[in-house]
Amino acid sequence: MSYQVLARKWRPHQFQDVVGQSHVLTALANALDHNRLHHAYLFSGTRGVGKTTIARIFAKGLNCEQGVTSTPCGVCSTCQEIDQGRFVDLLEIDAASRTKVEDTRDLLDNVQYKPARGRYKVYLIDEVHMLSRHSFNALLKTLEEPPEYVKFLLATTDPQKLPVTILSRCLQFHLKHLDATQIKDQLSHVLEQETVSAEPRALSLIARAAEGSMRDALSLTDQAIALGNGSVLEGQVTEMLGTLSTDQAILLLEALAEGHANHVMQCLTHLAEVGVEWDGLLKEIAGQLHRVAMAQALPESVDASSPDAERILMLGQSISPQDVQLYYQIALQGRQDLPYAPDGRAGLEMVLLRMLAFRPVTSQQYQPSVVSVPTNEAGKAPAVSAPQSNSRLETLKAQVEASRTVSKAAPAPAPAPAPAPAPAPAQPALNPTQSQPIQAAQPNVVQDDPQMSAHMAAMEMEAQRETESHADYDLPSQPTVVTSPQQPQQPQQPQQTAPSSAGSLVAARNMLRSRVRHQEGQSPKKGSAATAGGDALSVIDRIAAKHKPADPAVFQQASMPNENAATQDEAYRWKPTKIETAEEKPVTVTPDKIKKALQHERTPEMRDKLEKESIELDEWSRIASALEAPRLVKQMALNASMERHGDQINLCLRGEQAHLNTEKAQAALLDALSNQLGTSITLSVTQGEAGTTPLEWRDRLYTEKLAQASQSLSDDPNVRFICQRFAAQLDEESVRPI
Repeated sequence: MSYQVLARKWRPHQFQDVVGQSHVLTALANALDHNRLHHAYLFSGTRGVGKTTIARIFAKGLNCEQGVTSTPCGVCSTCQEIDQGRFVDLLEIDAASRTKVEDTRDLLDNVQYKPARGRYKVYLIDEVHMLSRHSFNALLKTLEEPPEYVKFLLATTDPQKLPVTILSRCLQFHLKHLDATQIKDQLSHVLEQETVSAEPRALSLIARAAEGSMRDALSLTDQAIALGNGSVLEGQVTEMLGTLSTDQAILLLEALAEGHANHVMQCLTHLAEVGVEWDGLLKEIAGQLHRVAMAQALPESVDASSPDAERILMLGQSISPQDVQLYYQIALQGRQDLPYAPDGRAGLEMVLLRMLAFRPVTSQQYQPSVVSVPTNEAGKAPAVSAPQSNSRLETLKAQVEASRTVSKAAPAPAPAPAPAPAPAPAQPALNPTQSQPIQAAQPNVVQDDPQMSAHMAAMEMEAQRETESHADYDLPSQPTVVTSPQQPQQPQQPQQTAPSSAGSLVAARNMLRSRVRHQEGQSPKKGSAATAGGDALSVIDRIAAKHKPADPAVFQQASMPNENAATQDEAYRWKPTKIETAEEKPVTVTPDKIKKALQHERTPEMRDKLEKESIELDEWSRIASALEAPRLVKQMALNASMERHGDQINLCLRGEQAHLNTEKAQAALLDALSNQLGTSITLSVTQGEAGTTPLEWRDRLYTEKLAQASQSLSDDPNVRFICQRFAAQLDEESVRPI
């Protein structure tokens, strides 16, 4: 007897012999046992998962001589003939080779005849999606209402190509891909029965290469047996499949776990000498990384019988889960970038170096610094001490001292000795009893140097506002109290914004530099340098103790410098060189806008409104709209302008509508006009552009309304506010009149 391939020899003959597909087998077995049989079944799934095999077993269950059963005997003549493919009432049709509608009609001509030997006449149509559209249409009626002794079994690998009318007439069963473990177990059983020695690793490679198809796995096993001279060996299977052994990918991962680039490159060089497919190696690395990640998350998922299970567990302990996820992502991205690399090896080397170079980002929790909040004793006015360390204020004090020294060292043409007033001592903290010296010193600042006074007063005001806002935020239960000799104590209103003191510091520094340059070119006034320096130091100290508000009257006086101060301060004010004024552009109606407006789709309400207004403006529009004539005749009247001289009416038809001008249309229009006007008239129709037609009147009115709508939107204050505030632009093409 000639040799029979494993895929045919080990084709299942009973439902219990089928590997997997339990959801399909259970439904079919129950239908056979309880005689709840449908007239059409559709089996879908990828190649080699058992579609035709299950259909044949189902046909045996229908026609077994022992009755309709889910466990056919397999020994009766009917079962044996079905297994041998020569049962007369089982018609197997290859739809891929019989796609024409004539073939389908010839097939359906025999449906009316009862089965010759069996209980049912079964039509098994394989690859049914290859039938033509006409063949499906010819099959529809018979498939919907076949005779009671006819069953249709359809098999396809692409159910999406079937018409929905076919799908709705069948019970559809989708067969799943087989798992690699199921294929490996079945191969072990088959080879054990065939007395063929096989290595488990080789069977695993074949199961993975089959990609869910049992027939492919058995065919590859036949090839491996022939290559191994009666045995299935891992090395020969690896060479046959052109794939990589798992040892090679695991060896690379172990080198990566050690972090030695030299070791990694040596392993890669060895693999290059053997000859590997670089994309396949990256795929194998990603697969092993998946196994490592599963071993870390679910150690019990590792197959203990696998020869490399221990190495996978060791990798799971030596590589952190974050690194495994990063390696996996780099491997996937490397497979996408591999076609763009100079060559396959260079691309793989860059992927491995990337795995060595990159590490997951470790986030550190932010530790907030502790801020001490001063508290006030009960019954006393709030007095907050100055900050103990403020580098910016100390720097500003040093600049003021330097400017005062420069001012004293400046040459004077006519020195006049005069006792300089003593500088105000620096005060680290202020309280309500110290408001008098501050107020007394303030007029001197204004009189000696208004520019200096204005800047310092502004700095003090900003410092006070910042203090009040911080106090309101930090101590909501203790409102800041302003105390002055002239005003009673009142609760301070909270500020909406807290301006930063950085702007004040920059302004003071620029002002001091300008003062030094000004004093170097002019003779200093008597005591001006000392007074200004002392007052400046006093103001800086008051800024340092910025929790004590000053008198609002002093602020008002200091914020109004004289004309000379305003002139000197002009150098620090930005002036625009070109002032652009927003000019309101009127809405203009261009020919392009008119053309686009005529293409607008008008609402029925707008069409009625335009028709009424055109009737009020033009007599011919009224007559043409009221005509009782066919549509084409009325269309000709609407596209023509009229000139009337007594009983003579001359129509000037537009050239685009010249096809409407026929003798029959003129006669119908003449009768309609005579009935409308109540008198007999003569009619002449010419082509031209003279006058205004009723439709042109409507287009003109629509254009005017569109321009008016655009102008109204442009003048609307809300629209203008949105355009100015958000830099928006009005889409004029979307404007429609109402």
